[in-house]
Amino acid sequence: MNTSDIYNIVLHLSVFIIAGSIHEFAHAASACKLGDDTAKNAGRMTINPLAHIDPIGTILLPILMTISFKLGFGWMKPVPVNPYNLGKPLRDTAIISFAGPYSNFTQACLAILVLHVIGRISPELAVSTPFIWKIIRIYALMNIVLMGFNLIPVPPLDGGGILMYFLPSHWRLQFERFSRFGFIFLMILFAFGLLRYFLYPFFTMFNFIAKLDMPFLIILNLANIGVIVYFFKKKFSSHSKKTAFAGSKILKQTKNESPDKNKILITSFKKIRTKVENKETLTDSDIKNLKKIHEKIKENANICPPVDFNADDPTCQDCDWIANCMERHFKKYKTASK
Repeated sequence: MNTSDIYNIVLHLSVFIIAGSIHEFAHAASACKLGDDTAKNAGRMTINPLAHIDPIGTILLPILMTISFKLGFGWMKPVPVNPYNLGKPLRDTAIISFAGPYSNFTQACLAILVLHVIGRISPELAVSTPFIWKIIRIYALMNIVLMGFNLIPVPPLDGGGILMYFLPSHWRLQFERFSRFGFIFLMILFAFGLLRYFLYPFFTMFNFIAKLDMPFLIILNLANIGVIVYFFKKKFSSHSKKTAFAGSKILKQTKNESPDKNKILITSFKKIRTKVENKETLTDSDIKNLKKIHEKIKENANICPPVDFNADDPTCQDCDWIANCMERHFKKYKTASK
């Protein structure tokens, strides 16, 4: 390994760590905006790289990638997200997932704009300081690659969280089962060189943006800033969910109404669940209660992942879509019995 190789490794590793830290900060900031401060409390809502570095994914893998493919990237420590704190877990998880790749797109557009500004204002600077020019260009390309890689629709990548939102409800359970093999699938992509087919459209995007005229680049960057400002200024209903939840309980108690609106449904569910798990025969009354659960199902319900459903949890008990989760729970046993 010569001096040039060491220089490339240090350059690519530094660029990746900066771009990756902003990527993870975007996840944490969007989660906090949507009502989940888990990442903030864990010290992850920062661009300080020390909070996000993973020894293998952030240091070792990028070095090996730089040596093998001349462009090193990997992963940072995942930002913790608690879906129980989100008003609409499925939608909000998709937004949080998308925030990371979008931050990379924004960084890439800004870096390309800087290259154009330098080239137009002082062409001599670009010629006399090729080192700076190279750093900015690699920074732009690295962000596009990170965006493309993270948008691969396979868990645990961000693309998996985004795809989950758009899948029909009856496919989501199957997709979650597939997620346990996501890392193996990614290793296959690496091993057989298939990753380049996923990243090719993003390299094309990079070349397209790099060739844009200055006015279009300025408009693109202003649009990115506008999207970010709009998101953080928008008042999401999920952000005030806890306040609304408490207020609704007070209102119900004022009217002398029972706050346990799903109490009968939950009692029936627990009784039938025990029989189903023990493979006992259901009575006519049980079947009648199952039909009642089915009748309570709501179209386009934004339900949580199966692992988050708990009939004893107060949040689940007060949820308007609890019948959807109950129906999905029983379908799991039907599928297993086939």
